[in-house]
Amino acid sequence: MVHQKIDSRADQKPRDFTVIKVMAALVLLIASVFALRAIGRVYATVGGFDAIYPAAKIVAIAALVLAAASIVGLIAARKSVIGTVCGYVLPVALLAAFSALVLRRYLNDQMRLLYFVHAAVYCLYIIELLYHAEFFTVSLVTLLAGWTFYRCVPGVSVFWTVLLAIVIVLAALTAYLAHRGHGVITLFGKKLQLFPKTFAPLPILVTCALWLLCLIASVVVGSLLAYYCMFAAIAFELIAAVYYTFQLK
Repeated sequence: MVHQKIDSRADQKPRDFTVIKVMAALVLLIASVFALRAIGRVYATVGGFDAIYPAAKIVAIAALVLAAASIVGLIAARKSVIGTVCGYVLPVALLAAFSALVLRRYLNDQMRLLYFVHAAVYCLYIIELLYHAEFFTVSLVTLLAGWTFYRCVPGVSVFWTVLLAIVIVLAALTAYLAHRGHGVITLFGKKLQLFPKTFAPLPILVTCALWLLCLIASVVVGSLLAYYCMFAAIAFELIAAVYYTFQLK
């Protein structure tokens, strides 16, 4: 009985830590959305432009330096507390640098892109914490597909179309190689355990095939199909969330 209680407490600690990380990600997501909204409003004024435009350059440089330092920390102290902290600092620094560069380059014209990127990053992080690699991969491809179709409604966006095609190919290839390696892929001579040993690649391959066909059809048919595919991506993600939630049981 004593050993059972100790094991139960040991199992509970990782779960509690996961809950804390999920809540922290939600708080950061909400804070970033409100911050972007406030920045967008201020940026639209003359005084706000004079303050934010030069500040964006400083933030971008500082964030890139912090990201570079985090990479060095990850390499030098991977399994220490410093390495763990750097693992969290790196994506936040890259997100801040990306946001600052977009604000600097496009002013207020790409605020919807920033909203999407911030929401996608934090939501994908939460999905990775709760559901791990398979649903994360499905969601990554689906979210990018939904955004690409949204950008293709006025007309074909070459950049997002090419990016989605590349991500689809990489996701499908990763799933295939992981299945052959029983969840493990070899990258630059190092073996990475991305999926469980019993990993089945079919959901990822089906997802990639679906959005690749929709992407090709949207380019050929035009913006009307892209409009419907955008809503199809939303529905698909909700269905996938329900499916993988039941898989947790």
